[in-house]
Amino acid sequence: NETIAASIAQMKAVSESERIRIKLEPSTDPLTASVRRADLWAIVTNLVANSIQAAGYSHARGRKFPSEREIVVSFRRDGNDLEISCEDNGPGLPEKPTNWIWEVYNTTKPGGSGLGLYIIADIVGSYAGTRLALPSTRFPTGALFKITLPGVFRVD
Repeated sequence: NETIAASIAQMKAVSESERIRIKLEPSTDPLTASVRRADLWAIVTNLVANSIQAAGYSHARGRKFPSEREIVVSFRRDGNDLEISCEDNGPGLPEKPTNWIWEVYNTTKPGGSGLGLYIIADIVGSYAGTRLALPSTRFPTGALFKITLPGVFRVD
């Protein structure tokens, strides 16, 4: 929880000048998972940074999305798996195959490194997890990124 709170606080400071509100939806259960702190920090930070920067992506030009941006990060336990979601009301996903965005050096942002989502994919792969990029289900525009890390909760 400290790692998540610190990462979100850092990203809120970055997003204040961009008029983006970041909301952390609390889990209904206390979550204690066997996930490296650095891995969790990298996943959350890169997901939120990706959402913050979405308005600068080349595919955002000409798309209508709110100038008052919102990002919602949530965590939930599903059996022994940890599900992390990051959803925003930005321009949505590029019109390319969704696996393309997880590959190294692929970016739609001028000057972008193409490393953020690749880092997430690499970490998720090390846990034999899954990652999805979908249109937002919460907002009329935007993207939803879902990460699942299997078996990170102890079986009681």
